[in-house]
Amino acid sequence: MSTKLPLKERFKVLARKIVNKLPTQPKVVARLNEIQTLESEVRYIQTEGQNLHTAYAQLQDVIKQMGGLIPPPPHLQVRVAGGYVHNFIQTGELVVNNLNGMLAPGNKDLRSFETILDFGCGCARMLRALHYHATPSQKLYGTELTLKLSSGVKQITHRSQSLASILQCRR
Repeated sequence: MSTKLPLKERFKVLARKIVNKLPTQPKVVARLNEIQTLESEVRYIQTEGQNLHTAYAQLQDVIKQMGGLIPPPPHLQVRVAGGYVHNFIQTGELVVNNLNGMLAPGNKDLRSFETILDFGCGCARMLRALHYHATPSQKLYGTELTLKLSSGVKQITHRSQSLASILQCRR
């Protein structure tokens, strides 16, 4: 038979159990230090992210000033290619090279044509590459049924005409 402890003793036993469950002071201090370190890292990452955003914006401005074409925004690349991938631009160049290879047996290449229409151009990945191979007199056109994708197409211009748009989006 167990004897009932007086209330004061039961309270002491319960208090000891609770105290034994609490972390010791050094553990609490160590955990607080970890949290402070993590907070510092988060602030650093946020600052670096802002710096990268600024660098990206400046790079876009430089590319525009040099007559180059800015890649389509990530959401359009994902829609066209299924992901935001590092070789998105290169695959447009690959298509242009493949088309030139198919035209070569007939002694032609894409520069042989006065006008080129990319039907279903998406966000103009191939036309972006073709832009650099085109002659000053060539006209490049893209057509895309999806309005969201066609907004990326409208950005393309031909460098030989002082950024006057020769690529038009027809819906």
